[in-house]
Amino acid sequence: MSEDVDGSSSHVGLRPEGYEALRTGAALVESRSADWLRLTGSDRLRFTNGLVSCDLRSLSAGNGEYGFFTDPKGKVIADAAFFATESELWIELARGRGAPIAEHMGKYLVADQVEIEALEELKTVFAAGPEAAGKLAAAFGRVPEGDLWSGLVVEVDGSQLVIRSERRLGVPAWVLAGSRETLARVTEGLAQAGLRSAGAAAVASLRIEQGVPWFGLDFGADAGGGNFPQETGIEDWAVNFDKGCYLGQEVVARIHFRGKVNRSLRGLVFEPDSEPRAGVELVWNDQVVGVMNSVAGSPAMGCPIGLAIVHRKAESGADLSTPYGPCRLVDLPFDTAVGTGPTATT
Repeated sequence: MSEDVDGSSSHVGLRPEGYEALRTGAALVESRSADWLRLTGSDRLRFTNGLVSCDLRSLSAGNGEYGFFTDPKGKVIADAAFFATESELWIELARGRGAPIAEHMGKYLVADQVEIEALEELKTVFAAGPEAAGKLAAAFGRVPEGDLWSGLVVEVDGSQLVIRSERRLGVPAWVLAGSRETLARVTEGLAQAGLRSAGAAAVASLRIEQGVPWFGLDFGADAGGGNFPQETGIEDWAVNFDKGCYLGQEVVARIHFRGKVNRSLRGLVFEPDSEPRAGVELVWNDQVVGVMNSVAGSPAMGCPIGLAIVHRKAESGADLSTPYGPCRLVDLPFDTAVGTGPTATT
């Protein structure tokens, strides 16, 4: 495997290598390089719960959650997957967010019994597809049990390997995290067990087809500014509106119960023969209403598709202009939009 998954692709071919293996079988995919933190100390769950949008208060060993770190204004500054062991809280963050989030958390440590450790040596890969769970169980004797985002730590030749269930690829998936040497041994064994190699284009096709945005690409600072959770399209994954106080909670709750956001995650459907690129501005009525940062060829729809956070003034069904030709704005998920390309008849 040589591709590092970045969530999008400049190649919009409609049969990306590994797509079928991910959709119907099992495949290995190089992950975007992730940053990992490990928290210890008796206050680790209570303390972290006050900084994130998901509920960690009663997280039991082996179980996990997904949520957003938000700033005092309610804007998302990182997304994070959490899972607990008997004595630790593991946090997986997007590449480059480990140090800023560790510093952010440190600002709010007062008398809490918490220690924050950056695990810089951890590298990650995905084992993904509907048959991946069986392959992992055969290799390690078990897979994480419990709800989504659950995890466990196993030993491989005396070294630790993290296995955590994952939702952000658009298919059943598990993150495998360990040292470079450990992962090399593990992936070699899984390849011999029948897991094929899949690349960035296949992952982009599947996750975009399922309408799954990625932090730093579709939302967050690298995607053109901070976003409220309600703009991401996955607030139902990440926000618990019953948990009570956390940093930025008042703003997030006010939007949920009393207001609405001006922008939201939407899908884009291009002409079958177009070759759109990420980073393109979307124009409606001579106004820029969004920027598309994720694009891929879709085998399911037979054309290129994309994701973008778009201003609500552009209604679903509108035709938007781009340098690569027109695209149609649709609601997610895409399976409700088959046949709604820019030139489709209605």
